[in-house]
Amino acid sequence: MRIKLAATCLSLALLVLHAPRAHAQGCEGKLANLMVYAGSYDTDALLNDPAVAAAIQELLGSERDHLFANIAVRGSVDLISCDLVLSGNADHMGGEEDGIVSINVYSGSAAAAIHTAGRIDVYVTGGDYMSAPISIKDWIAVMDSAYRYRFDPPQSARVLAPQGER
Repeated sequence: MRIKLAATCLSLALLVLHAPRAHAQGCEGKLANLMVYAGSYDTDALLNDPAVAAAIQELLGSERDHLFANIAVRGSVDLISCDLVLSGNADHMGGEEDGIVSINVYSGSAAAAIHTAGRIDVYVTGGDYMSAPISIKDWIAVMDSAYRYRFDPPQSARVLAPQGER
């Protein structure tokens, strides 16, 4: 019994350790080495990486500190379509002062948005909304709906139990 339990634990540990590498194989490029941050809470290390810091500074200029204040309270680094994504809010100001930053692992480019004073400022290379990553567009929809879209399904949505439970 102990051997079987030990083998199961070892298998799970190897699966967990291998998971980030599996993602990294599909997300290669200039910043592929940063894939180690996907799913981690080591957000400061990601933001302080020289390539990431330079991309954010180039994109935001004087608004960099505003973004950082607006993502002071944040969760883990999300991996969305080969972008490392951080979102959050200013301390005790969720829904009023929020932000998101997306770093494309392939190109090394950054995109960001800042929700402040009832508006959303989107920062994307070229200034074209259609060039914004899907993570930023989805975040904008959540901000614009004042979070309703996350908590209350629209009238067109039906929530159904699995077929076997009906």
